Amino acid sequence: MINVLLLASTLEKVGPTKQLFYIIKYLNKSFFNPYILTLFPETENSMKDEFESLGFKVDSLNLSRKISFLFGQKLLDKYIKDNNIDTVHSNFIR
Repeated sequence: MINVLLLASTLEKVGPTKQLFYIIKYLNKSFFNPYILTLFPETENSMKDEFESLGFKVDSLNLSRKISFLFGQKLLDKYIKDNNIDTVHSNFIR
């Protein structure tokens, strides 16, 4: 089983998030174990509930812009280490 981190700024209803939704919806779950992580708090226009309705847990670092600049990399590295992530997919970052 390969632990894959799907990293996004937020799960706001925009094109890249919708692409992520379809990628994860049809992912071979017998081979991949997906982790969904957002960097910033969700807005009203979030697809978080839709991801969770598929049975996926959505985690968030809930960073502010300032904290992300100062400590974001360290917090992300900790998340990756704590969850034994094998690979990171992150083209959903603004």
